[in-house]
Amino acid sequence: MNNKKNKGEADISVTILTIGLILSIAYIILKPISPASFTAYTTQKFEQTENVEILNTAPQRSYTEIGEIHAPRTITEKATLEKAIKKAKEVGADAIIIKERTKDAIIAIAIKYQQ
Repeated sequence: MNNKKNKGEADISVTILTIGLILSIAYIILKPISPASFTAYTTQKFEQTENVEILNTAPQRSYTEIGEIHAPRTITEKATLEKAIKKAKEVGADAIIIKERTKDAIIAIAIKYQQ
């Protein structure tokens, strides 16, 4: 009887580990799908842009902050940054200033250069 109990407990442990592994793999696969979000600082709308500069500090030229981009982490830093750039292009930014890089996301300020 004791052997049956131990075998049952072992089966449950294997099942729990299997479920945990499946959930971990699903998380890794689905996380890159999470798009970047945008919080606008202005009601003004801008046309989509084709090129976006990536800056680590504020530029010397005049600009307007148009909003904050939050790009959830993916498998690589490059892929996460690409999500931020894609969102920046969609909202019409000329550049993004990287504000913070955490283990969970890249946070950047989308800017529009003043003419």
